[in-house]
Amino acid sequence: MIRRRNTIKSLLIAILISIYLANGAQAADPIRQYQIDVVPIANAGVTMAVTEEVSRQIISQADSAFNDATGGQIRFTFRKLHPTSFPDTVILSSGEIQKATGLIPVPDPGFDKAILVGVIANTSAAKFAGQAILGGNYIIMNGGWTLNSTGPGVLTHELGHSLGISHANSAVCTTQLPIVCEHSEYGDSSSVMGTYVNKYVSNPLISRFSATELDKLKTLPIESKAIAAESGDYKLAPVYSKGINLPKVLYIPIGSELTYSVEYRPPTGNDSSLSQSQIFTPSGTYYTNTPSHGLQLRILPTVGTQFKDSQPTLTTVSDYKFDGTALIVSTFKADQVQPIGKVFTLSDGSTLTFLSADPNTGAMVRIQRSLDKEPPIVSDLQPRWITKQWIESHPGRGNIFKGSQNEWEYPIAEIPLDAITDNRLIKTIQIEVNGQVVGQIDQPMLNGIDAYTFKSTKPDTFTFKLIGTDYAGLTTTTATASLTSSYFQMVKPFNIQVDPGKDPKTSLTVTVVPRIEKNNYVLENLSSGKFISRVTEDGNIEFTITDLVRNQKFTARLIGTDEVGHDDGGSKIDYQPEATECTNKQCFVGYQWNIETGYWVPGVGNLTLQERVGTKWVNIQTAKPIADPKGIMKKSVTFIMKVTYQKAGKHTYRFSMGASKKYSGLVLKPFTQVVSTL
Repeated sequence: MIRRRNTIKSLLIAILISIYLANGAQAADPIRQYQIDVVPIANAGVTMAVTEEVSRQIISQADSAFNDATGGQIRFTFRKLHPTSFPDTVILSSGEIQKATGLIPVPDPGFDKAILVGVIANTSAAKFAGQAILGGNYIIMNGGWTLNSTGPGVLTHELGHSLGISHANSAVCTTQLPIVCEHSEYGDSSSVMGTYVNKYVSNPLISRFSATELDKLKTLPIESKAIAAESGDYKLAPVYSKGINLPKVLYIPIGSELTYSVEYRPPTGNDSSLSQSQIFTPSGTYYTNTPSHGLQLRILPTVGTQFKDSQPTLTTVSDYKFDGTALIVSTFKADQVQPIGKVFTLSDGSTLTFLSADPNTGAMVRIQRSLDKEPPIVSDLQPRWITKQWIESHPGRGNIFKGSQNEWEYPIAEIPLDAITDNRLIKTIQIEVNGQVVGQIDQPMLNGIDAYTFKSTKPDTFTFKLIGTDYAGLTTTTATASLTSSYFQMVKPFNIQVDPGKDPKTSLTVTVVPRIEKNNYVLENLSSGKFISRVTEDGNIEFTITDLVRNQKFTARLIGTDEVGHDDGGSKIDYQPEATECTNKQCFVGYQWNIETGYWVPGVGNLTLQERVGTKWVNIQTAKPIADPKGIMKKSVTFIMKVTYQKAGKHTYRFSMGASKKYSGLVLKPFTQVVSTL
């Protein structure tokens, strides 16, 4: 937002010169193209004349400014002027444009983003010249949509917000610990995100950013960024120079965060206005300007959760919450120029000295880092699986799935590196898995690497640990944390029911009610019997098994598979057939015949089982009378006889009871028994 004014991440780090860095930062992005649409908005029926030609020229000026500042890496194109919108309520915020107009900017193919600019007639009800939400797609302009006005410069500032850049502020800091800084919004006169007066005068439009902001815009190549993790002398190229192979921004880390940045802005070329106290318009009038150039030190927004005491404390002269950069100045009303030889005390006790500056060869600064005696700090390590964890709506953790080639796809774990932080900067983090170091990340925070990925190759329990080392050589280790992977298993059927078959002694049916109809099920590992049929009806599957071994528990395994080949781990099937027993009429080879001898009155003689062999009756077995072993017939006696057959056949038997003192003997009626195999 611009308020109206009364005046018109693997990075080589080396001491001394060669230093490269990524600022939680990345390499420069390729050319990015953005489209801009314009819509006039009539507040209370009042609108301003907005034409396509003027809109095109204003956006062309903003594009020219970005082309100059970013070396052609960020470009803007006018796309469309929409008809005037007549909202029911007064619109005074960029966040209200979508609701008021019903327009959602969608980029055409080949463009990175589309932005909608809503233009309202100038009103004192809006305390800004322009407004945009950080990273948003909507900008509101409070008048100023004419050529030869402040409009193009205001639009450039708001486009900076749309691309994620906050305000460029200034700060006056104490010179001794603890470092406390009072900051002022818009106070940086060398950035278009602050009070950059030249944007209202220059034609073609010049609206420049600090190197720190250019890095935020991802337009600085990796060799243009450096990190001062250790004491040493560091060289810097002028921010907008060409052909000088030196970094253009130097970051100073404190508490695992980029806390300060240093850069060199000599007032030459298109930056010549930085040294002028008056910037004249073509008509001869002028804007008052605060000179702001040379070597510059900025405070960067930090979180400071664990190391808040080592970060600078910022207060404010307004209600503005500090979330941008702050150029350190001697006073708010003086020129923003620091002399060579200037020494700054940083918030952790380190010092920065401006040694030299030459627009042709670059500048040099000296960093003297304070003594570091504190090892890195650890917190809970929380690894997680990041590959797909479910299939067919069935969740799981650490699943190993089958791929399209019917090969197992092993899951990938992500190990966050933020479990190790440092009062200054982590140099390396080693990743240990099951006691073996499997990887190392150099300068993870500076390389923008917040996690390490580990691809498993087998089902196992993986135990992770991080080992962190800072630039003082101090080391610390996290506690271990584990993840387990296993082969994916489908959910088992909704129901499995086992019932007797037609002959409950020798057959059964298994009915499966699947949860997913397309899954396939088979019975395997049958302990006995013969598979007869598999029938599907109403989505249910019925298996029929016959020829079970009599009097023996039947077992099998029911396994389900999907179309890829995952299985459900199998379900055990148990069935106890109805008991098969020999009688006096039927028996089976290998079975014991417990002969049914009946019950008799006490005092009878011995009982003999006789078999007719040819024309003779042959005694097979004789038993004495005993009390009923089951205790049922307490007033009777019975006889215990047992026979086991070795082969099938047909037998004719009879019982012959011998005489006793009390009763005479007798011969009972013959009976026939058939013995068969199962």
